[in-house]
Amino acid sequence: MRPRVTSGIHGLDELIGGGFEKGKTYLVSGETGTCKTIFSLQLLLYGILQGEPGIYVTVDQNSDHIVEDAASLDWDLKNYIDMEDFIFLDATPQFKNEQDEFSFTEFFSELKSYVDILEGKRIVLDPIVPLAARFDRYIVVREYIRRIIGLLETYDCTTIITTEIPPGSKQLSMLGVEELFVHGVIVLGLQRRGNRYTRTLLIRKMRGTPIDLTYQTFSIRPGEGIVITGPLIDE
Repeated sequence: MRPRVTSGIHGLDELIGGGFEKGKTYLVSGETGTCKTIFSLQLLLYGILQGEPGIYVTVDQNSDHIVEDAASLDWDLKNYIDMEDFIFLDATPQFKNEQDEFSFTEFFSELKSYVDILEGKRIVLDPIVPLAARFDRYIVVREYIRRIIGLLETYDCTTIITTEIPPGSKQLSMLGVEELFVHGVIVLGLQRRGNRYTRTLLIRKMRGTPIDLTYQTFSIRPGEGIVITGPLIDE
C-alpha cells in the first residue's frame, strides 16, 4: 500500500483515508470562483512545511497575480520562492506552438528538470484544459490527457490538476475526459441557500479508498485557507 500524503486542507484527510496517495494524480474541478487555486496552493504550501518542495504549473494565469491573491490570505509565496522551495513554471509559451510533439516533449522535459533540481514532491497543473482544448476530436483529446497524466505519475510527485466545469452543468470536467485517468476527483461548488451561497466540496472519486458521497461545506480563512466545516444540511 502506498504511503499517504497529508493534504493541508483542514478536515479533508480524515474523509479520504488519511490523505492523498503518494505519487498519484488527482483532479480538482469546479465552476469559476469555487476556490480551485486556493485548494492547489494550500496543498503546495503545506508540503513545503513538511519539507516537500512544490512546483506550480500555470497555464492561463499570471504568477504575479497568484502571489498577490495568496498574500490576501496571509500566505507569503515570495518568501518560499526566494528560499527555492516553491517555483512557478509557465506552460503557456510551449503550448501555443501547434507542433504537438515538440511542445509536449519540451515542456515536460523542463518540468522534470525542475522536479530533479528542487527535489520536488508536489505538483499543481492549473488548469489542464488549455493544453488540450485546441484538439477537436474526442479521441485525440482523450489520448493527450492520458499521456499528460501518465507522464506526471512517472515523477513520483503527488499532483493536483484543475479543470473548470461549465456553469450549470452536471459534468465532472470541462472536456469530459480529465476524470478518467486520475486517482481521485474532488468537486468544489457553490449551492444557494436562501439569499446566500454556501461553498461545497464533494469527494466524487477516490481509488482504493472508501468515501462518503456527502457534500461537505467549507469556508476560507486568512492564514488557513480552506477549512471544511461539516456536511451540507438539507433544507
